[in-house]
Amino acid sequence: MQEEWLADPDIQVLIREDRNKAQEELQKYIDWHNNKRPHQSINYMTPNEYVSYFNTRGDLKNPKCLEPVQYS
Repeated sequence: MQEEWLADPDIQVLIREDRNKAQEELQKYIDWHNNKRPHQSINYMTPNEYVSYFNTRGDLKNPKCLEPVQYS
């Protein structure tokens, strides 16, 4: 879990006041982080795109070896 999520003052209040709602918000954050947020260190793919990319290739290599992302 990233510190940026925990550092949010609204999240800190939510954790104290409503743990179930905080759990829902954490799940949303994890979904966003893994499925929607591009990461510079893996050639601006999301973590799930990165895993899928290598699962289809059948090998794991250093992310810096990735071909450039092609935008359409």
